[in-house]
Amino acid sequence: MIREEILDDSGDLKKNYLKYEKLINKLVYMVFDEGICGFDWHVFRIQTNPNKDIVVQIVLYFTYDSFKDLGWEKYHKLRKELKDVISNYLPKFSTVYVAYDTTKCEDTHKEEETEGAGGYAAPAFEMEPDHVHFKHLYNESIKRIIQEEITKKYPKPNEKLDKVVYKWLNNYFEGSQIYKSEYWKYHGFGFVFCKNGREIADLRVELDDRSPNWGPSDKRPTNERSVKEVMLYIYPVMMDELITDIPIRKNYLLYLIEEWFEDTQLDKIQQGFNRNDMSLDYVVEFTSNKKGDLCVPPPTKPEDMTMQEMMDYIKKTTLFSYKDMEEHEEDEPGWIEDTYLKKLHSKEQERVNKEDRENNPEPYDDDDDEY
Repeated sequence: MIREEILDDSGDLKKNYLKYEKLINKLVYMVFDEGICGFDWHVFRIQTNPNKDIVVQIVLYFTYDSFKDLGWEKYHKLRKELKDVISNYLPKFSTVYVAYDTTKCEDTHKEEETEGAGGYAAPAFEMEPDHVHFKHLYNESIKRIIQEEITKKYPKPNEKLDKVVYKWLNNYFEGSQIYKSEYWKYHGFGFVFCKNGREIADLRVELDDRSPNWGPSDKRPTNERSVKEVMLYIYPVMMDELITDIPIRKNYLLYLIEEWFEDTQLDKIQQGFNRNDMSLDYVVEFTSNKKGDLCVPPPTKPEDMTMQEMMDYIKKTTLFSYKDMEEHEEDEPGWIEDTYLKKLHSKEQERVNKEDRENNPEPYDDDDDEY
């Protein structure tokens, strides 16, 4: 029984996997393209597994008649197909359960629902199909969703389509340079991917931090911190170009980008941290810029630059006093040079991108595209 194999639904556990919701919708309606009036899904942990692997349970909703029309044999065939396809596209789930329920869809023949087990509408995984009566009802709103999801404009997920997208992404990122920055000491890092002088993607890595609101900062080295969040930001110009070249739904495309990036790029980042426990949490499309800024390589300190000259520049461009700088330098040796170089970099970025916007104005298109 499914309920005996599953420990519990932690409530917040599903929230961690909501980024896959549209893909799950796509796959369910791709396999069960008729008969169901909806479905639900839950995320659980296996009780008997010491590693507490994550499993997903899909509960399909039928009316009595629609399940009868489908037939027990075909249901089991499609059920296996659905489990296989979800396992292929979402390997993050260690196990996939699929069940059905005939009590969630509305029915116009209420008097017949009381036949059988004393009027008790048992859940699908508790009752035998030969002991129930089936009714038929098409939920028009769900029917419309199915038609939109399975439109002929976009091909269904398949291995050939995935390979085409992966090849496109390989070409798009080929030859790009990665510039690293540390925006929070010891725990906040940015990795800008640049190609032909312009940013094409921005990866943010956040590690856990225990610094109090007031008091000394958390100075643990990065290798002693757990990974809190890894997010990839991409630009609309890339998405527009990709979707123009390849007819594919945007929600599924974001999933493929996530999988491709983890397979081909993330290991480069992990090596810099000397760790292998990172995974991509989200892929986000920028809403403020249609394309990335011009890339400005991080500057290096001139050999003849003195400490006093760097402090004078920081004093001129920030609110730090000389005393503040001395205290920071004593607390974190190298702080003055690091701050000086960051200010130089920021000023140069601001200058070149201001010129770029003036010479190449391209306002962001706020019209929402539906895919």
